[in-house]
Amino acid sequence: MPISQEDKDEIRELIATEMRKAAQEAVDAILNAPAQLVRYPSAEEMQAREERNKLVREVGDAVVKAFEAIEQEAQARVVEKTDPARADRIRKMVLTF
Repeated sequence: MPISQEDKDEIRELIATEMRKAAQEAVDAILNAPAQLVRYPSAEEMQAREERNKLVREVGDAVVKAFEAIEQEAQARVVEKTDPARADRIRKMVLTF
């Protein structure tokens, strides 16, 4: 059974949404990873952990924003068939990285 272009676009949108969710979950998992069991971490260890978390947040935010851009384009493709003007508005929404 052949799949129509509309079905393909909707599948693309679903996949993009799930990819974005997976990226966000991966970032959250890294940030919430259990720390080493140290009763009282030193100031250097705390600073290193904060620096690592800051880097993970920055990279993670960039990755999630990239997936959001993919999801935005997929949504525009689905809407384009019924409302081209709305699809253009979706595409013009500015995503900041």
